[in-house]
Amino acid sequence: MKTLPLLEIAFPELETSSEMALHSRERIQEVVSLLVPEDFWDENKQKQWLEQQLPVIQSKEGVSSISFVLLCRQRINVGHFFYDMVSHWLVPNKRLNVDFFFSVDFRFPKISHELFTLVEAAISFQSEEEREDIRRNIKNLETEIRLGVISDYHASRIIEFKGLPSDRKTMMIQEKIGSLMKSRPQDFGRSIFTQMQHFLVTCREDFKAIRDPHHISRLISVLYYTRKGIKERLEKESNQRHLAVKFFKTRLHLPEKDKVVLGILVGLNFLSEREIFGSDHMMQVIKGHLPHAQMIENSFFLDRNNKSSIQTIYLEIEKKDAEEFTAEDIKLLREVLPGSVRGAIEQLLHPIFMPRNEEEIVRSIMTLSRQIRYVHDLPQLIINFDQQTSTELSFTIVLLRVLKIDSEPILKILSRGGKDIHLSVDRVKKVGLLRRRHYKEANVLRAVCASQPFLRADHSVDLNQARHFVLSELVRLFGEVRDYNGGLIGKQNQVYKAFKAELGAVAEKQQILLEKFFYSVQPVERILTRPTEPLKNLFLMLINTVNREENRIRKRSDWLFKQEAKAVYVIVPLYDLTKKKKLLEMMEELHFLSSEVISFEISLDDASYVGYVYFCTDTIRQKNFLKQIQQALDF
Repeated sequence: MKTLPLLEIAFPELETSSEMALHSRERIQEVVSLLVPEDFWDENKQKQWLEQQLPVIQSKEGVSSISFVLLCRQRINVGHFFYDMVSHWLVPNKRLNVDFFFSVDFRFPKISHELFTLVEAAISFQSEEEREDIRRNIKNLETEIRLGVISDYHASRIIEFKGLPSDRKTMMIQEKIGSLMKSRPQDFGRSIFTQMQHFLVTCREDFKAIRDPHHISRLISVLYYTRKGIKERLEKESNQRHLAVKFFKTRLHLPEKDKVVLGILVGLNFLSEREIFGSDHMMQVIKGHLPHAQMIENSFFLDRNNKSSIQTIYLEIEKKDAEEFTAEDIKLLREVLPGSVRGAIEQLLHPIFMPRNEEEIVRSIMTLSRQIRYVHDLPQLIINFDQQTSTELSFTIVLLRVLKIDSEPILKILSRGGKDIHLSVDRVKKVGLLRRRHYKEANVLRAVCASQPFLRADHSVDLNQARHFVLSELVRLFGEVRDYNGGLIGKQNQVYKAFKAELGAVAEKQQILLEKFFYSVQPVERILTRPTEPLKNLFLMLINTVNREENRIRKRSDWLFKQEAKAVYVIVPLYDLTKKKKLLEMMEELHFLSSEVISFEISLDDASYVGYVYFCTDTIRQKNFLKQIQQALDF
């Protein structure tokens, strides 16, 4: 055995225990002698070798086991790192039993006051297959161990990449959060530990298992910072919606292979207790812009405190074809998500109980009976919304038809109804004769269909589309009919479809806003008989107002206007009900003709938006109109 320089164990109390100290020094002497060169006794070369050659790691394969020896500069928890690497990653995805483990810190006092660490480990082979796996992986593992013992950074990154037991991973997360709080105390207070604890307790174990501590720590810090930012903005503007969206590209460490996914964090405040926004709402918004996106299973995390209106949610998505999200994909989501999320917040409403009005049904039968004068008149019908349950919509239909010789019974016709709608007969009666031989038959029907296909992005029910679906089914069964109370609605739907096509990509990005805008425009007959260009200009102005942007439009105070040769356009965002009332009263006092003005009024979050198009070629009258609006708002 080589004669080594004088060494001493780092733990002083161990030196006082002669037997333990003797065995430890002997073991260090024995093992280190095998690692150092023959001329290590030369004092001129001892310090140079320790400075240049460490860390040293050697492995030796025996008949039924393999042993490892590591000599390196002392670093906190280097023994833990070495143990984790040889037990967890010598054979990938299999934990090995360590039969022997020895770790000690020591120094060569005559050479340097620097501490060194010696670590030993031995593992038995359980099978020949296991021996071959170890042989294949040992060189890569030794390289990773050398990198890890050089610096804490490399060790943490290696462990993060490979994965950690839950308790060790939690410890690293706590260390990272503590370090962040010390380096940025102005941004992160002690309450971040509460956020961390809530996250670690709430999220599933399999969530933490396949995500590295660096990502989880970053996610916790961004969750905290997002909630803090929204809370500060609420203190200044408590009646407004505040929203924050963050994106994370991260890697999931799965057994088969790693997967790169996109994490999305949304923070917002609710304006009422009946608002909700969850994973279904979020994925509906995302799919509206990236149809091939799908949520990673068990990646959803929601944090909403009953005592606060603030909610943060996090989820991860991937593409169905396993391709990574491009910079263009992320840019698109960054642009459209804030507005889309605002429009997708669902309002929980109480179900409506309203008994059927029999007087109204009788009146409808009499009205439709008067519409049928000749044998060949089309069937006449009135469709009214009846009620809504959690899953279904119900409509009452009054249908009048002329019974001819070849007319089929109503029940036989309805038996051919589609599977997506249930049509039933409440009552059938004869209400008159034509040419003394053809009865007028009045049918009161009930139509029930699922509400799911007609849910909009904000989970409100599009009754207009549901009614159109019911009408289409009746046309399929009875042939051409006259929709007595839906003629204007049908025409309005046609114009909306053409208007949406004219707007193109703008309509796709602003679908919810477009629907609210179009169906609130008054007078309805004005937009059905005139070109859509003024409507288009007004809608584009509304988008600019909502997004707080200027697009060649002059801005006065908090309302926008645009003057053209034939018309003046105005958009007014209103947060004060008193000003809104004053503005509407002013418009009534001006006594415009219905052909001179079109207007709309919609509500978004905490604000109402009122808009006007005043058709006038006289610039003086245009300016007077703008002056009247300003006076109403200054009141």
